[in-house]
Amino acid sequence: MTDVVLLTEAGPVAADFNAYRAVVLRAAAVRPWLRAHQSHVAAWRAAANANDPHGLTLLAECLSEGVGAAQNLDGAYSLLLRAADHGLADALYLLGECHIDGAGCSLDRVRALECHTAAAKQKHAPAEFAIGLAHYDGVNGKPSNYEAAKWFLSAANRGYAPAQYKLGRMLTEGKELRRDLAFGLEWLQKSAEAGFAKAQLALGHYHRDPQGGPPNDREALKWFKKASENGSAEAKYEIGRMFYNGAGVRIDMLVAAEWYAEAAEAGHAEAGYRLGLMFRDSHNPDYPEALRWFQCAAKHGHAAAGWAAQELSRN
Repeated sequence: MTDVVLLTEAGPVAADFNAYRAVVLRAAAVRPWLRAHQSHVAAWRAAANANDPHGLTLLAECLSEGVGAAQNLDGAYSLLLRAADHGLADALYLLGECHIDGAGCSLDRVRALECHTAAAKQKHAPAEFAIGLAHYDGVNGKPSNYEAAKWFLSAANRGYAPAQYKLGRMLTEGKELRRDLAFGLEWLQKSAEAGFAKAQLALGHYHRDPQGGPPNDREALKWFKKASENGSAEAKYEIGRMFYNGAGVRIDMLVAAEWYAEAAEAGHAEAGYRLGLMFRDSHNPDYPEALRWFQCAAKHGHAAAGWAAQELSRN
C-alpha cells in the first residue's frame, strides 16, 4: 500500500490535508475534491496566513485550480515555496510539477527533478514516479529505461497506480525492458483494481488480443466497462466495436451506436466516423445525423470523416 503519513495535529485543516493527500496518492483528480470542500477554504486561508504548511498547500491548490478563489498560478507557486520551506513533501512535489508545466514559474525540468528528488527522500510515491518519468525522457541526458523502471517500481510498491500501470506496460510490451508478461500483467491488474482507467483499458486490450492465447471477450468487456466508467473514451469505443462485431456479445447495432456516440462526444474521432457511417449506410439512411457525426469526427482530426462530410454537404 502507499505510504500515507497521517498528521498528528488536531483540527479540521489537518483532517482536510490527510483527505487531500489520499486523493493525490490515489492519482485521482484534485479539482472535484476541492470543489466538494469549498466551504473549508476560509479555514485553509487562515492556516496559510499563520504559515501552516498544510494550509499553504491546500490554498495553493485552490489558486491553481481556481476553486474558492480566482485562478492565480503565480500566487499558488509562491504559497508552495513557503510550504516547501517547511520540508513538506507534498509541496515539494507540486513545485516540481509547476516547473514541468511552467505554471507560475519558469519551465525548468532540471529544477523539477530537484524538487521531486527532495520529495522522494520522504517516500512520496508521486514524486518517485515523476523521477522515473524524468529518466524515461532523459531530462539530465540520455534516457535510461533501467533507471526509470527502478523509480517506477519503488512507486508501484507503495501502491501508486500510474507507476504500476507504466511498469506493467513496459514489461508486457518488452520494448524498453526485457519482456515479462506475467509480471507485467500482475502490475497492470493491481493498477486496474485501484481504478486507474489506463490500466483497465490495457487489460481490456490484452484480453481481446492475449498475444498467443485465445481471446477472453467476457474479461475484455468487463475491463472496458470499468475504464469507461472512469471516463475513457477509447474504452467506450471498444465496447461499441464489440457490440457491432458481436465479439463475446450478441450483435446489437443500437447498443453499438450508443457506445460510439458516448465515445465521440468524449472526443474519440474514430467513434464519430463509424457512427456517421452507420447513419449514412443503413437501410434507412439519416443523412443529417451522419453529417453531424462526420463533422464531429472531423473536428477531432479525422481526415476521412472530413471528406465524408464534404461529400454529404454537396449532395
